Amino acid sequence: MSGSILVTGANGLVGFALARRLAAEGHAVVGMDLVAAKDAPFPAIAADINDVHALYRVLKAHGVETIVHFGGISGPMVANDRPHHVFTVNVQGTMTLCAAAAGFGVRRVVFASSRAAYGPQPVDRPVTEAAPLNAYDPYGASKVAGEAIMRGYVAGGRFEGTSLRLGTVYGPRRATDCLVRDMLTDALKGVPTRLPHGGDAMREYIHVDDIVEGVVRALFAETLPRHAYNIGPGGHRTLREIADIVRQVLPAADIEIGSGPFPGEDAKGPIACEAAAADLGFAARIGLAEGFAAYAAWLKPQAAVA
Repeated sequence: MSGSILVTGANGLVGFALARRLAAEGHAVVGMDLVAAKDAPFPAIAADINDVHALYRVLKAHGVETIVHFGGISGPMVANDRPHHVFTVNVQGTMTLCAAAAGFGVRRVVFASSRAAYGPQPVDRPVTEAAPLNAYDPYGASKVAGEAIMRGYVAGGRFEGTSLRLGTVYGPRRATDCLVRDMLTDALKGVPTRLPHGGDAMREYIHVDDIVEGVVRALFAETLPRHAYNIGPGGHRTLREIADIVRQVLPAADIEIGSGPFPGEDAKGPIACEAAAADLGFAARIGLAEGFAAYAAWLKPQAAVA
């Protein structure tokens, strides 16, 4: 790869970890976000994803050949009561990015979608990439729209690319709501975790480093035969089982979770990752106990000061 790699959302959980890894491996990488990442080991630029002029300046100044698009609203817990804002950032932002990429002659774009795009699904079978995209909340719907925009540009031969439907990511730098982080932090502080319900809710937690590995494989794959890939742990656990693993890592953890799902939460079967294994050679490698232990070590200094 002769040109550089643009990572949007490079001040976020996955975007920062991805750009840092690419830079450490010697790739020319530039990160862009609404707020530039501090102390980044790569050029970090503050720009709005919907500012097409800023995008063109970055593409031209850095000779961008490929883009990984993580910029945008990062989950259904953010601005869910402001759908217009979610669509402006996620949908219009993706259109702006794809138009700039096509106009500048970018070779490949990898779009960060989400398992949330699936919405409710049958719980008795795995969810493959062929499942209908049933999302109806603003965030999930914005990812469905983003994927459709990507397919239009790819099918039109403007650039090559794919969408990655990511599992629920945990790890250092996560800023939005995260039950794993809450349970670990509570345990480190010596305070109990109490949830009135949710013990039977299914979760597909995957460490940020595994997500980065999946993105890197899509970024450098010789071909991308599918328009979307699931990138996740390859199975799910109940939140009660997740709490048990937290107790294995931190035996002093005092966690009580009521039974049942979370009210209003979509149910679905486990997200199947066989396509990513076949085409990209991807499989999550960091087990939950290992990942939680590493995350707890990262959280410990912060928990001590709080």
